[in-house]
Amino acid sequence: MAGSINFNLSPSVLEWARSSMGYTIEQAAKKAGVPSERYEAWESGKKLPTYRQLEELAENVYKRPLAILLLSKPPEEDSIQNDFRSLSNAQISDLSPELRLALRKAKRYLYILEEVAPASEIGRFGQFKLKITDDPVLASQQFRKFINLPLTEQKSWKSDEAIGNFQQKVESIGIYVFKMKLPMAEVRAFCLTGSYPVIVLNTDDSKHGRIFSLFHEVCHILLHENDVFNDREHGKLTKKYAEIEDFCNQLSASFLVPDESFISDIVNMQFKKNSITDADIQRLSKVYNVSNEVIARKLLFRKLISEDYFWNRKRLWDAAAKAAKDKQNENLRENDGGINQGIKIIYEKGRPYVASVVNAYEQGQISSTDLSNYLETKLSNLSKINERLNN
Repeated sequence: MAGSINFNLSPSVLEWARSSMGYTIEQAAKKAGVPSERYEAWESGKKLPTYRQLEELAENVYKRPLAILLLSKPPEEDSIQNDFRSLSNAQISDLSPELRLALRKAKRYLYILEEVAPASEIGRFGQFKLKITDDPVLASQQFRKFINLPLTEQKSWKSDEAIGNFQQKVESIGIYVFKMKLPMAEVRAFCLTGSYPVIVLNTDDSKHGRIFSLFHEVCHILLHENDVFNDREHGKLTKKYAEIEDFCNQLSASFLVPDESFISDIVNMQFKKNSITDADIQRLSKVYNVSNEVIARKLLFRKLISEDYFWNRKRLWDAAAKAAKDKQNENLRENDGGINQGIKIIYEKGRPYVASVVNAYEQGQISSTDLSNYLETKLSNLSKINERLNN
């Protein structure tokens, strides 16, 4: 047929692409808009998809470059199990396609940073030494000094500014912070360690909820442990990783609400065991610019509330935060209702990452195609990105 394109397709590559996203044959077929029997015939090698169908699989189903689907065998790729040893095989099997894709994107960002970020810009985070055997309360005090954040400065922030200010402090020591929309029931945040460590926060979480997740993941990076954080009862975690989660929870809570100040507050407010109200917790959360659950964790550590009370209230707070989530996507929309791509890209990928990519382009280290791919946007948006970077 005139104009037809001939190509070979390895069934094993197609099967690998599907399994790496966690799709069943039925789910993949539905996403591709074909009957299950036809898709199964593609994977068995009995039939070939059309080139247009192959493009659809690459772009919209598996989110992979078309060239990868045309390989003769599956490419070598680090497994999720290798990156996240705290997850059991059963937990990995249950990961949603959305989270699998987010983990893959984050790994790609890490590789891109290794290419575009100068070696001289490897962050100071490595200078802070942390071990699981350390006292998390003392370590939190030392880390506050390390990033130069006096408590008086934290308390002076406006509530809406807190998450951005905390993020800047973390980025100042060479940790890159990204934001993605992820299933809240599955994950609140995750991190990947390395010379240019990456933290991904969930945009479906509340601003104050993201603050706790941010420092929980910072703790994992300082311990050199990749993490997928769902902030639920430990469930299937091994003893080792349950201890790491407890350590990072305590360090994060102690960092955000230092013990000396907190003890003074609860004495002055005359808090008594098992008689503390939601109003009491809310008063303190506003003082420290943190979520209700951070204050509740501090109370739980001091045994002023019970485990049952904490988890019951946390479920209610999570539900309330989800119901009240800002539908305008953190003021990303311009007055005309459109989305300013400069604001959106820097919000999602963080100023340090975007600046590194743009600088590499301007220095001739990467091409315009690379720039577009690395920032996942059109080259025509570069002027808006530069405008935001220079603000």
